Amino acid sequence: MGRPRHGFSPKKARSWAVLGAAEQAESAIIRADEARERIEPDELDEFGGILTFTRPRQLYYAADARIWVDGAYLRAEETATEAIAAYEHATVDERSFSDEAGARADQALARLTGGNLEGAVEALRPVLDLPADQRIAGIIASANRVHTALRSGPAAETTAARDLQQEIEAFSAVSAAAALR
Repeated sequence: MGRPRHGFSPKKARSWAVLGAAEQAESAIIRADEARERIEPDELDEFGGILTFTRPRQLYYAADARIWVDGAYLRAEETATEAIAAYEHATVDERSFSDEAGARADQALARLTGGNLEGAVEALRPVLDLPADQRIAGIIASANRVHTALRSGPAAETTAARDLQQEIEAFSAVSAAAALR
């Protein structure tokens, strides 16, 4: 598993991308990949936890960074697809339903950007099928990014886009907190 060392955090890439700094974002992704190649697992890795960046999580963060970069939607879709596959083949301790849902939302966003509404619906379906007790704030926020993109994309006026928006609204209305009451 391992931890990125020397400040090469995959989260930096996303931060740079949100700020519109595409070069810095891609550079951070590359540095995180290089750092992973140099990692030598040790006894601290056994602790695991949220600060452990498994390969699937690293791919998700790279996809999430790339989706924010103008013109990088094809690379974002490719990376999100790779992250989803990595999660599907990960061990139980490497899985994260929330990060996997985020990767699926990024895949949907990339597909929408490329004009593939049907592919976006397919990508988001497993997220929308999550039980209410897994509808945490981060997942709802990811789904709502797709909702927002549907309003302005090339398919904005289609029935399929409106149907997906309504489904996202219904999904978001029943959060994990509400389900636990």
